[in-house]
Amino acid sequence: MFRFGLVDVRDLDGESLLASENVGDNVIAILTRLGAEPEAVRRVLKCIAQAPPGERDEALAELSILAGLRNLGGEVRRETGKMPIQEDIRDHDYFGPIIRHERAEGLHDGQIQLLMGLIEERFGLVPPHIRHRLGACTSEDLTVTARRIFKAERIEDLFTH
Repeated sequence: MFRFGLVDVRDLDGESLLASENVGDNVIAILTRLGAEPEAVRRVLKCIAQAPPGERDEALAELSILAGLRNLGGEVRRETGKMPIQEDIRDHDYFGPIIRHERAEGLHDGQIQLLMGLIEERFGLVPPHIRHRLGACTSEDLTVTARRIFKAERIEDLFTH
């Protein structure tokens, strides 16, 4: 006859796992009682950042899966953008596309805001239909439109070819 007891990993203290030199142990710490603390994701990511470069990708992939089990996926995405391993993360299969997309989206939004400020300075209040049109432009279209601002006599001239 065999006897065994079940242990809920959420009841375990994760400090010993974070203290381990094994990055896999550090990642598993997110499942323990420690994972309920707001600082937990940052602490695990710090361990990953200090790991040898060859181990980081796998550890980040494991963390993204395990953090999802604790509903911490969004926190992992936010914190990875702040970590010193960001350069390496851009090449990661999971995080790289997210970071590149968010960066491109932010640049695009910034272009729109800058162009609307220039249009407002030159022509006055930007009408809603022009705001909508700018929102539908690609980055390349916005660059072309910005160059036209110096020669345009009317706001409509910004969009003529």
